[in-house]
Amino acid sequence: MDNFIHIFEVDPPPAPEPPALPHALQQRIPLNQDAAYTHAQHQFRLLAAMAEDIQIFLRLYAQPDDGQENDMPVAVIPRPLVPHRWDHLNGPAYFRFEWDQLIELCDLLDLPEKFITTNRTTMPRLEGLCLLIYRLSHPCRFKDLKLLFPRSEGALSELFNCVLEYVYESWKHLLLFDHVRLTPQVLEEFTVAIHHKGGENSLDNCWAFLDGTHVRVCRPGVDQEELYSGQKKCHTIKFQAVTSPDGIIVHLGGPFSGRRHDARILTLSKLLSFLQEHSKGVNGRVLVIYGDEGYARRAPVLAPFRGGDDLAEVAANEAMRRPRLCVEWAFAFISNNWSFSNERQKLRTQLMRVGMYYPVQAILANLQLCYDKNSSTRSFYQVAAPTPEEYLTLREDWDAKRVVMEQPDYFDLHFQNEEGDALQLMQGGGWDADEVEDEVAE
Repeated sequence: MDNFIHIFEVDPPPAPEPPALPHALQQRIPLNQDAAYTHAQHQFRLLAAMAEDIQIFLRLYAQPDDGQENDMPVAVIPRPLVPHRWDHLNGPAYFRFEWDQLIELCDLLDLPEKFITTNRTTMPRLEGLCLLIYRLSHPCRFKDLKLLFPRSEGALSELFNCVLEYVYESWKHLLLFDHVRLTPQVLEEFTVAIHHKGGENSLDNCWAFLDGTHVRVCRPGVDQEELYSGQKKCHTIKFQAVTSPDGIIVHLGGPFSGRRHDARILTLSKLLSFLQEHSKGVNGRVLVIYGDEGYARRAPVLAPFRGGDDLAEVAANEAMRRPRLCVEWAFAFISNNWSFSNERQKLRTQLMRVGMYYPVQAILANLQLCYDKNSSTRSFYQVAAPTPEEYLTLREDWDAKRVVMEQPDYFDLHFQNEEGDALQLMQGGGWDADEVEDEVAE
C-alpha cells in the first residue's frame, strides 16, 4: 500500500511523444501534425489531473497496512459553501435570500449538517434549505427541480418533506404568540405607531391587527362539504393571523375548515387565552388587537362599530380603516413571494402535508422581512423590525414562559366534520385520542 501511495509523489516523467492517431480517425478528422500534437498534450494534462486527484484521495483515506500511524501530510479539500452549479444564479430571485443570508440561516435555524430520509437519501443543509425555499416560493414540479438539484423525483420529494417537517417542528412555536420577544415595552411602541398613523380618533391601546385568509385546495375525495367555502365557492382551508406594525406575523392559527366563520375560528384557535395573559403594556395596561366586521367587540379583540348612526363611531371606524391594512399586506406578501400555496391543484389534502405549507411559508416570510430594510409595512409605520437573531427565539426560552392551558394544542392540525370524525390535513401525523375526544365534546 505504501509503495502504491508513493507512486504519485515522484516527479512526473517527461512528456512522451504524441501517439499516432488511428487510421479511421485520420480519415474522419483531417488533422495536421500540429493539431495532433495539441490533442495529445490535452489528453496528457487530463491524465495528470486525474493522477493528482487520486493522490489527494489516497492522502485522505489510505491507511498503512502495518497499523502504524500515517505521518503522510493530509490534504484538506474544503467543500464549497455554495454549489458551483449555482454560481450564475441570483440568490434573491431564486431563493428569496442573498447567499450570505442563506448560509447564516443554516446556523440560526439550527439545521443539521445533513438531512437523511428514511431511505437513507442525504442532502447538505444549505442545499436542503434552498430546496425548501425554492419549492415553496415557486409553483414548480419535482421534475423541474432536477435541473437545480440533481436527484430523482422521489428523492427530492422525500428530502423536501424531511426539511419541511424539521423547520415546522422546530420553529412552529414562533407562530403561537411569541411572548418572549413581544415584551410590554415592545407592545407599547406598537400602540404609539398605530395611534400616530390613525389620528386622534383611533385607538390608543391597539398594538396589532387580526384577520383570516383562505388557502384554496384541490377537491378532496372525502369530506368535501367540510372544506367547501360558500363565500369563495371552492374548497379551502383557513388560517387566522395577527400582524404587528413591523410586518411580522406574530400569531398564526390553523388550518381550520374552510366553512368555519372567523368568529368561530377565533374561539378554536385559543388566541383569547394568550391575549388575556400577555396582551398587556407597561404597568399592566390592557391592550387590544383590532379585527374586521366578522369579529365581535369583546376585549381583548375589538372590531368596527356597527350601525353607523353615531358620528363618533363612524369617525373611529374611519380612523382605524387605513392602519388595519398591514394584515392584508402580510397575506399579500406571502402570496406574491411564496406562491406555492396559490396553486390549488397541487394542494391535495389526503396526499400532501398541506397543513404545514402555509405556516412554514409564514416563518420564512417573517425572516425575509427581518432582512428586508425597505418593507412597505415598516415604512408605513416607521417601526424597526427585529433582527433574525431576535426573531428566532429558542424553543427552550419559549417553553419557560409558556402559558399552561387546559385546551389541546391546535398545532396538531385536526378538526371534526358533522359526524365527529377527525379530518386529517397532514399526512404522516398521529392523533391523540384524548385531544380528539376533547374537541368532539366541545
